[in-house]
Amino acid sequence: MKKRSLRIALSAALIGAALPVIAYEECPFSGFYGGVQVGGSFVSGRETVGTSGVLSTGTPPAPLVPAESINTFSDRGFRKNSVAGDIFLGYGCSAWDPVYLGAEIFLRGAKATTTNLDDANMSLSTAAPSVIAQDIATQVRTRLRPWEFGIDARPGVLLREDFLLYGRVGVAFNRLSVTTSTAYTVSTTAGAVTRTFPANSLVVNSHRNIGALRLGLGVEKEICENLTLRTDYTYSRYRKVNTSGTQSIATLVPILIAPPITFTSTASNNTSTRAVSHSLMVGLSYYW
Repeated sequence: MKKRSLRIALSAALIGAALPVIAYEECPFSGFYGGVQVGGSFVSGRETVGTSGVLSTGTPPAPLVPAESINTFSDRGFRKNSVAGDIFLGYGCSAWDPVYLGAEIFLRGAKATTTNLDDANMSLSTAAPSVIAQDIATQVRTRLRPWEFGIDARPGVLLREDFLLYGRVGVAFNRLSVTTSTAYTVSTTAGAVTRTFPANSLVVNSHRNIGALRLGLGVEKEICENLTLRTDYTYSRYRKVNTSGTQSIATLVPILIAPPITFTSTASNNTSTRAVSHSLMVGLSYYW
């Protein structure tokens, strides 16, 4: 009985020791790996832009003009397509047939810069025959840093010994820059004479280090010993960035033949930006 138990225990130990080796040899996606991939990055998003210009006068004895304002609001989309490239390093293993578990770190290079323009005009009638006209134009430039890095979990299912279906769940880190330029101009027309006064220019720069949630799906195929070919799609959603600013200047403006009036023009801007990216990549992995 003891000999039989000993033989059973010894056989079980040998089988247990051999199983990891067999699993490793049968799964070409097990172990440490590194590689490169290239493809396209498609960045899109929305900007909510609120801009206002307020014109107000000084004190008597000059004719008074009530405070007037010009306001614009827009909710617009932006899009930028570019070539992207990754380098990555990871580890994976066949946890139990057919489930696969892995994780990798990556560094990506891509370019994404967009510019939008918004414009509004408004005319105000004052003491006839004079007219005060206001114009406000806003330009928003959104830029993601040309490189980002992150980490992904890569769970999957072995559809065949040499064919892997995997998903991605991870996080990426980037830097989003938003530059909002607002030009607010005022002009007066008295009779046939029009005068334009210095523009009130407001430039607001915002730079934020942001994180992005990454989700994806891909397939990987062994093409020869230690070398695999893979392709995947990844969706990244970046955190929202808000910017705001206000700038005021005072200008002496003659109205008809009256003494000049001190006009104060104030430009304000509030911008909210959110970006997402879609990536389709093809690459090679080397396992060792």
